[in-house]
Amino acid sequence: METTIVTKDGVQGANAKKVESKIQTPNRPNVELKEKGNENGKKDEVKDTPKMEQPKAEVKSGDSATASTAAPTTTDTAPKTEIKLEDKLRTVQTLHRISQQRMNLMARIAELESFEVAQATDADELEANPYQGCKLIIRDDRNREFVTNTPNLIRMVTQFIYDACQAKKQELESKIVFPA
Repeated sequence: METTIVTKDGVQGANAKKVESKIQTPNRPNVELKEKGNENGKKDEVKDTPKMEQPKAEVKSGDSATASTAAPTTTDTAPKTEIKLEDKLRTVQTLHRISQQRMNLMARIAELESFEVAQATDADELEANPYQGCKLIIRDDRNREFVTNTPNLIRMVTQFIYDACQAKKQELESKIVFPA
């Protein structure tokens, strides 16, 4: 391997004539060095930097827009992103509210079921209605009351409450939909 020395005065070595016309650096073989003269008459080496092609915006023949105005701006996308984020947050809040309502209904249903199971286990084997001996009290905010001891009426009320809670639970579960 031959050694070629490049100085401000030029190229020295056996292959000086070949190297002066085209000098390549060992770590960047595609970048050529060109010689440029300075005011003292000496030749300086100047690296030719590769030029990057700028992407060209497509302009249709009927458009009067120039390439600089055809490029999209980033400020147009920021409000859209913010709006999408706000919509997502509203959706999350709505889903959370529906989820809380569902959990409350599940607690009511579980409480009613446990009450019915407790009544059934405590009831005498001879009694057909486990609500025998129960009292249903409906009280308003002025302490006015409706009281009944009728086991069949209490059974119907508990069944109605259970069915209504199940229907409401299914309605809420149908509203829980994740947006695409």
